[in-house]
Amino acid sequence: MRLRTTWVLRAAGDLVVLAAFAGATGATVGRIASAQDKGTALVSYLDGRASAGPAGGAKRALAQGATVVEGETVSTEAGTKVELKMKDGSIVRVGPNSRLELRAAYFGSAGEKKFSAKLTFGRLWSRVTGLVGGSSKFEVETDNAVAGVRGTTFRIDAKTDKSVLVSVYAGSVATAAPAVPQAEHKGTRKQVKGPAQISQEKWEVLVGAMMRLAIGPDGKPGTPEAFTDASDAGDDWTAWNKAMDAK
Repeated sequence: MRLRTTWVLRAAGDLVVLAAFAGATGATVGRIASAQDKGTALVSYLDGRASAGPAGGAKRALAQGATVVEGETVSTEAGTKVELKMKDGSIVRVGPNSRLELRAAYFGSAGEKKFSAKLTFGRLWSRVTGLVGGSSKFEVETDNAVAGVRGTTFRIDAKTDKSVLVSVYAGSVATAAPAVPQAEHKGTRKQVKGPAQISQEKWEVLVGAMMRLAIGPDGKPGTPEAFTDASDAGDDWTAWNKAMDAK
């Protein structure tokens, strides 16, 4: 039996529960094999209550040691902290009252990375193992930004009003406007008007170490600004993540 449960920063998820039982059909075995081919993330730490599940599907409670699969969304309750560990050792942590969709989590034996997730709202902290470049990518998306990592430690705060704050502690992050979805056309070809102005302006900003970029609810970025460790004084989420990274 397969239960689907679920998490773009620029540089997708199902949770699968496998149960062996007598009399399994060939179709069931095929579904299990297919699930094993998907990219996964391990719940390496959990403090509080969190659930995972596919869009529009049933959710299940997460526990430490569980597996989250591409296509699933992780949702956390108040006071909850979840750490997801990738196969290459990279870490993504999800804060309280957050929602993260895992879109892609492929890590090859030759070091290539294909990671993509969307933070709908809440807080995320990530520490990426190794540099990201070439055909590899490590992305985290929000409604108003896509952050592409180039080997780094970073934080993203996505608020319910769609404003975003990207903070980089090591390395660099290329932050850009998300791609505008293209309309799908079916049926007979027809002549259409030429290109028209799109609602969201294209932009890209490189955010370096100990720099912070604020993006407004309207999707417009500010100018990267320097910050110090003292700026985070009193922020329990940052302090906890730094302590975890130091272990």
